[in-house]
Parts: sequence; structure tokens; C-alpha cells
Amino acid sequence: MEQKPDSTYFTTKCFEQAQSFLTYLANGDRAYHNHKENMAYAGTALFVTGFIGALVSPNLWPLHLTNYHCLNSTLSLIFVVIAWFVFMVYLRFELRGRRWAAIRLAAAEDVLVFWSCRHPTVDDLEPESTNKTRDEEFLLFQFIWPSPSMSIDPDNNIMKVLPKSFAKALKERAEKGSPAVKHERLLLNLSSALSILLIIKLIIRIC
Repeated sequence: MEQKPDSTYFTTKCFEQAQSFLTYLANGDRAYHNHKENMAYAGTALFVTGFIGALVSPNLWPLHLTNYHCLNSTLSLIFVVIAWFVFMVYLRFELRGRRWAAIRLAAAEDVLVFWSCRHPTVDDLEPESTNKTRDEEFLLFQFIWPSPSMSIDPDNNIMKVLPKSFAKALKERAEKGSPAVKHERLLLNLSSALSILLIIKLIIRIC
């Protein structure tokens, strides 16, 4: 009579699958983190170069679009405000994505390191749904001084059901946040400072 696999067999198979999933997730988050970082740096370099050039140039700004100086300055001011807003949304999106990837990567590494020292229990591998926390993405203050902690969005297909041990590690990492928020604040405030200086220059030149 054929012997059925015992519970240890199923636990081992679940462990192997969970380990493969976390390794796959960590590799993907590492690549995603680097991509978001490169995009943020490229956008910042373009923005800073353009705005510093506009600040130091005596003739470039305001834009010479019409024969009326006051109208040129007003249109230039509107353009700068729109460019500032668009860039802040772009930079916030890229840096927030980078920080989220770093947090999820750190959580996956925490669990993999723990599992390398101790075999997970059945409870560790039980599926657990992640609960949606406060979403701070569109709060205005987050564009000036982002909070270190991040919200977990279970609407993402890969975040709906997770191994319990990883869900716990992810929640802890999300609440603790990432030190990369300091770099994020620096870039956001640098771009704001340049924009404000250029706006002041244009206001002085209006009429």
C-alpha cells in the first residue's frame, strides 16, 4: 500500500515555495529600487540644471513670448509654477517607490535570514491578509516633509495574501520606515527652494 506523505513533507514544500517567493520578491524589489533611484536622479538633474540656468541667465527669463513685458513675466510665472508642481509629483512618485521597494526588500531579507537559522513553523507559513493602513500619498505635507513610515496597500495583487512571518516583518519595517527618507526630503526641499527663488525673480520683474 502506498504511504501518504506526512505533515512534515507538506511543511517542507510550503517552506520551499515561500522561500522561492521571497527570493523572487527580493530580486524584483532590488531592481525596482535601482530603477526608481535612477529615474529620480535623472529628473532632478534635468530640473536643477534648467532652473539654475533660468536663475542666473539675465535674458532667458522671463520668456519672450509676446511684445508685452508684463504678460511675458506672468506667463513665465505660470509656467514655473506648473513645472514645479509636475516635478514635485514626479519626484515624490519615484522616491516613494524607491523607499517602498527598500522597505519590502529589507522585510524579505529579515525573514530569509531568520529562516536560515531556524526552520519556520506551520504558523509562520500560514497565509495572512494585509490590512490597508492610512494612505498619505496625496497629503500636501508629504510633498514637503515625508514621514518615515509608509502605508501598506493590499490592493496590489502580490500584497493581498502573504506568509504570516513576512507580513509581520513587512508591517514592522513599514512602521519603522527607511533612512532614505532623509535623502527624499533633501531633494524635495532643494527643488522647492530653486522654484521659490525663480518665482521671486519673476515677481520682481513683473511690470
